[in-house]
Formats: sequence, structure tokens, C-alpha cells
Amino acid sequence: MAAEIDDRPVVTTQSGQIEGLLEADGQCAVFRGIPFAAPPVGPLRWQPPQPAAAWAGVRPAHKFGPAAIQRAAELRRFMNALIDGQGWNPLRRGFIKAMMPFLPKPAQSEDCLYLNVRSPRLDPADRLPVMFWIHGGNHQDGSGGDIFYDSPALALHDVVVVTINYRVGLMGFFAHPELSAESPAGISGNYGLLDQIAALEWVQANIAAFGGDPDKVTIFGQSAGGESILHLLTAPRARGLFHKAIAQSPANSGQHIHLRRPFAGRSAAEVHGQEFAAQMGLTGPDQLTRLRALSATELYDQYRSHPENGFFPVIDGDILPASPLVAF
Repeated sequence: MAAEIDDRPVVTTQSGQIEGLLEADGQCAVFRGIPFAAPPVGPLRWQPPQPAAAWAGVRPAHKFGPAAIQRAAELRRFMNALIDGQGWNPLRRGFIKAMMPFLPKPAQSEDCLYLNVRSPRLDPADRLPVMFWIHGGNHQDGSGGDIFYDSPALALHDVVVVTINYRVGLMGFFAHPELSAESPAGISGNYGLLDQIAALEWVQANIAAFGGDPDKVTIFGQSAGGESILHLLTAPRARGLFHKAIAQSPANSGQHIHLRRPFAGRSAAEVHGQEFAAQMGLTGPDQLTRLRALSATELYDQYRSHPENGFFPVIDGDILPASPLVAF
């Protein structure tokens, strides 16, 4: 790394300066926990992502930001399925599963909209291709800081690698008539997909400072991340933000309408949101204010205790105009 030999490389983004670290014997710079949107808490819960606040001075970017709050049981099932799908022999699979409880677990929080960047060169003139990773996890769990993704291996092939968090499950895809009523577009849900789009907008605005080319962005993801790739390919708001796409083992898009209701999209999702509010003891008018007044812990205690609950991307006619199965 010619001009970036300092052990603590500093890059200037539109929000302020950030300090990263060198790894792989100085061959790669890594910046973790970069905010790409404001914390989606308080009145911003179940709202489209808003711009991140600027900061003064140099912000350390050494640690991953918190993962989105999620259901631990879903994460265990996902990791077991991921391990089983590797083709390893039973002894190796058993050993890795036995070690899973001892692996470091990222903190979880509603304040989760952070991304991570790895780059082998930080000169804007290099204009390296960019690989933008969207994690899987059934749209219920996972993070861009998962231990499986924390490696310089891909970046050392002369690409800039971006991994992201996005809201999942209850916080990422909850729909409700009152949310739709306060939306200028008359829709609700799909906040997790809007987070992905906001992260892509951040890349367009900032990735050149990390040596990346905003005109050579490839999005790729696995499982629910692969399904997200299909959604972004059909999302009007994502047009122009990426140039190539790789969908790895995407779920059958259209199967994730809440509780496999008829393929009604937004209306079915809003009914499911009302059902969840009723589980919380909330009926009648002004449910949204009361839901936002509850802590994330209170909401997720209920969400975890009812396995039939599940919030997923919805065909809303706006962010997702149609199922990828139809759009393609």
C-alpha cells in the first residue's frame, strides 16, 4: 500500500474522517463500523433510513457496529444449515457445530446501520472494482460482521469489499396500516431493503476515497442475501446504484409472504402487523404510537415466543413493484 503505509490509515468520507487498520501484513486496510444512516430508533423505528450525522475529528473504525436485533434461534438454525451445506464429512461438521457456542457473538441493537470496507489500495486513482456483500439469514438474522465474512482474502484479489448490516425481521419488515397511512407513498414494510439501498447510495458517494470505482459495483449475497439481490434487480429505487449482480442460493422469491398467505402483498402484510400488535395487547386506534413506545426487548420477547411470527419482504407496488419471478 504505497501512500497508505501508516498502521492507522485515515479516509475522508462525506460524513467525516475515519481511521482504519492494516491487516494481512500491511497489504489491506479495513474500516469497520462505518455509519451509513442515522440510528433507526425512537421516531425513526419503522421509517426509511435517514442520513447519518456528520462528526468532527477522526472517528475510529476499528470495531464492527452492532448487528441488527434478531432472533437467536433463527441464527442457530441458519448457521447449522450453512455448515451442513458445505459438503464436509460428519466429523468435521460435528466439531464445528460443537465450537459454535464459543465463537464471538456480535452485540445486537436497533442502532445497527453500519457497514465495513476492505481495500488493498486507498488511492482514488486506482478505481478498483467493488464487491458489495448482503448477508443471508432468512431475513431474520445475520450481520455484515459475522465471523465468516471477516477476512481480507477477497480484497487481496484487487477488489474493494463492502459488507453491510440491515434491519431484519420485526424491525426490518414490519407492516401496519398506520405505518402505511403516515408514509407519503402509502406503504409500509421493506425497511431492510431500503437500508440496503441506502448503503448502496453511500457506496456511490464515498467508495472512491477507498480506492473503489463507483461505476463498477457488483452486488452479491447468499440465501436471503441472494433473494435481496433479486429484489434489488427489480427495485426502481436501486437503479444506477450497481452494475452487476450475483445471487447465491436465493430463496424462491414470493414464498416469503407472511405465513404463506395468498400472494396479496401489502394488504396481507398489514393484517399480519395488526395481528402482532394484538399479541402485544394493542387494539383500537393509535397502535403505532404505543408500539414505538415499547422497548426493542419487549417487542422481541413477544416476537421470539411466537415462532409463527415472521416479517419478510413484501410486494408493495413501490419499493418492490412485482415478484422477481414475474418481473424477469
